[in-house]
Amino acid sequence: MPSLFWLAALPALAAAMLGLPLDQPLLLAAAALLTLLGGIPHGAFDIALARRLLGLDARQVLAAFAAYVGVAAVMGLLWLHLPHLALPLFLLMAAAHFGEDWTMLEQGLLRAMAGASVIAASAIGQPQAVAALFELLAGGPEGRIVAQAAVAAAPVTLLVTMAGIGLAWRDGHRAWALAQATAIGCLLATPPAIGFFLYFTLLHSPLHLSGHCRALADWGPTRLWTLGAAMAAGCTLAVVLL
Repeated sequence: MPSLFWLAALPALAAAMLGLPLDQPLLLAAAALLTLLGGIPHGAFDIALARRLLGLDARQVLAAFAAYVGVAAVMGLLWLHLPHLALPLFLLMAAAHFGEDWTMLEQGLLRAMAGASVIAASAIGQPQAVAALFELLAGGPEGRIVAQAAVAAAPVTLLVTMAGIGLAWRDGHRAWALAQATAIGCLLATPPAIGFFLYFTLLHSPLHLSGHCRALADWGPTRLWTLGAAMAAGCTLAVVLL
């Protein structure tokens, strides 16, 4: 498991248990920025992985890239014009993506439910903060309804997550199980921006990046880091400009 995750998550969890304030604006802003910079690179290799796994030629790679950009553009337009629909759609896609980590759960629905626990844990642990955040993202009171739905789903999704952690522990993946349990604890106890940063940037993203490095082993670290850094810089610039 990534060392940085333990170095950040354990002190954050201890601070939350001691009642120390973690919702300071500077701390939240830093967590948001690091989430952006540290999270984007793990998706920077999607086209390269598709080319490797599917054996795409140059024309097919361009078509895949165009489709990729097109989907992003459609999602951007949806956020601009129908944010109250974009938010739940985004959260469902996020749950499915996070569920990919739970390979010990055989059924796709159970994996998605375990992935949804990332959202549900924060919603049930920090209900007011998550409701306010979702209301902002949805552009109206519909966001609070989404937050309430996440709270309602929390008992089931967390139960599935606990089962997944138990299966991982039984199968010998004990460091993974402890890290996931710690991440859920952070999501329950710390402000949403802090908990999500700890999970997404310091645990989920590095685990995916390590898999990408194995799949693209012939690239070498320089090429991998260059592409990841370029994607993070480009997306950050786009955020600043837009």
